[in-house]
Amino acid sequence: MVVGRSPLVRSDEVRELDDAVGATDFLHETEKAGPYFSFFPLASGRWACCRRFLSGKRRGAYNRIVAHVLLLEAEPLAKLGHDVRLLSSSCRYRSPSMRSPELLPACSARAASSADGQLEDLELLLPRDVRAASAALDDRLTDHLLGCWGHRRLTSALRWVLQRSEAGTRVLLPQETACEALLKLAWSRLPPGTRRRTSWTTHLAPPVSRFRLANGTRGAGVGWCSPPDSLLRPSERRPLGVRAEGASGGELVGAAAGADRSTPRR
Repeated sequence: MVVGRSPLVRSDEVRELDDAVGATDFLHETEKAGPYFSFFPLASGRWACCRRFLSGKRRGAYNRIVAHVLLLEAEPLAKLGHDVRLLSSSCRYRSPSMRSPELLPACSARAASSADGQLEDLELLLPRDVRAASAALDDRLTDHLLGCWGHRRLTSALRWVLQRSEAGTRVLLPQETACEALLKLAWSRLPPGTRRRTSWTTHLAPPVSRFRLANGTRGAGVGWCSPPDSLLRPSERRPLGVRAEGASGGELVGAAAGADRSTPRR
């Protein structure tokens, strides 16, 4: 249920988002707070970048799941090179009430503290060098996965995902931290035209038809293609961390916040 929105978010988009951001048994049972990201188009022509995470105390048998969504027009996406991963890792945001630009987690905290559901539109500040920011993120993801799997297994896993994604097959990767990194790295390696058409999520929940590339629990996507377990067997090497980048430039985006229903959608 959408409980708050900024002025740029339209009523028809609110109705669509209410149905688009689902919950699962996994989200209600997991101890991993997230965030879980999704990127998909809306009927209005704008694109939604959704950030789901656990918040507060459990309600009986269920986690409290919150979703914060940015809505973007085609123009700022084009300026980002369509690399929506940068929205959470490198872009900054500002609004009239902010003293200085903030990263996405700080904006989420502001949205969560809104008592009346009236959110501010945000000005999107792009990285000074978008290509450099994308390359740096790819390097960090690669280092992380090399620490998990080693070069040979990472190369095989990337090839497996890319071949099937480019062929139009829906790909479901395991719901594991390393595989979430693999999804983000593989998506960035797709040809530009394919990448722009490939909506993705780091946790697959109904309605699954919105996505082409996803992480999820086994069987979450009926008819989707999943890799053999042997392909993603971890090594003993320790993964590396992730850092944020700077920002500059400006675009206006809408924001919406919602809390998922107290029971999962099946």
